[in-house]
Amino acid sequence: MPLFPGGYQQQAFHSCIIDLIEFAEETYADKCDSLIIILEKCTKNMDTVLRTLLYFGFQLIDPRIYNHTASYVLVGYEL
Repeated sequence: MPLFPGGYQQQAFHSCIIDLIEFAEETYADKCDSLIIILEKCTKNMDTVLRTLLYFGFQLIDPRIYNHTASYVLVGYEL
């Protein structure tokens, strides 16, 4: 089943991202200043997933900062 066929799955993904951000802010805001998500470039529908994360305020991070290869995409969100 494709990710985001248009409808429920996309809304569920948006809800999960919002929940993840809120959880990180409520639980770790005093211990961490950012939330990092690491995705393999071969992730299904990477362009849609990445666009959605950027819409929510995530920013691309150079994977070398965290000693990852270029086969990964890292996105970060400041808490």
